[in-house]
Formats: sequence, structure tokens, C-alpha cells
Amino acid sequence: MTDTKRDQEPNLPPRDKAQVLATENYVDRETEDSYQPIPGFEGLEQRAFSIWRGTEGRYGMYSMRVTESFTGSGEVPWHTHSSDQMEYIVEGWIIAEYEGLGVIRLEKGDVIFEDKRNRHRQLEVSRDFKSIQVLIPAEMSTTFLNWDASQGCYQSATIEHTELTP
Repeated sequence: MTDTKRDQEPNLPPRDKAQVLATENYVDRETEDSYQPIPGFEGLEQRAFSIWRGTEGRYGMYSMRVTESFTGSGEVPWHTHSSDQMEYIVEGWIIAEYEGLGVIRLEKGDVIFEDKRNRHRQLEVSRDFKSIQVLIPAEMSTTFLNWDASQGCYQSATIEHTELTP
């Protein structure tokens, strides 16, 4: 829109009670140290976006990518999250398994909805993998199910993702 057109338009009518003003909390700018290592996941790092501030925690958003030091397959055990997630594959590919859906390969441009009630696991990622994930709500924990052969059963462990709401 040109300045001339903006100058010709009248002021907007008053906001109603349901409307809000956009603030700096709606904007997140990338910096050199935006990406941080993901605890327990060698070679993977994430960038938490500050969108949760502008939405008062209703939504969260982060990006995950593979680092140059990545040497593994990217395997992550069966787990569930306390938040629903939508994941968009920005670069590369990921092979994951979802209870009910089975094994699926997601590639650049693909999107998947991860219901917080669905158990899933990551089997492999490409060396150029990068995704963006939206969380509903922003606060999230992950409960992992690790097979304990000596006990003959799965053992669960939950971690809180405090780094996603910096």
C-alpha cells in the first residue's frame, strides 16, 4: 500500500471489546543465538518463538533443525505431548510412526497434526531436516515410553519443555 493511499483513507472505526492491538510480542526476530541444543537429543536444536507472549500462552511455536554435528539417525522413542501440535516440514524429510497411521515419510512442504493423545515416535531424519511446530497451548511436556528389557515393560519419563516459553 502506498503512503498516498493510506493518506486518503479515513481512520478506522473504533474497536469493539473483542478486538485487540498488535504489539511487539506478536513479532519474533531471528538472532545468532536463536537456536539452542535440545536436551537429550545430540545434533538437534530448536528455536522457541515468542508468539506465546502475544497469545497469552494459547499458542506456542518453535523450529527444530539438524546441526552440523548430527551423527545419528534422529531416532526418538515412543512419546506423547501435553499439547496438540501441527508440524510443517520446511526442509528435508522425517520418517515417523504414529499409532493408528503407521510409518510415514514426511517431506518438504508436508504438514501433520499431532494430537496430544496419540503416541508416536521419530525413526529417522535427513541431515538437512528443519520443521516448524505450532503448539496449542504453548506450555508442553513430553512423556517418553522407553522399553526396559530387564523389566519386560515400558518405563515412562516426563520432561517439561520450559525452553519453549523463554
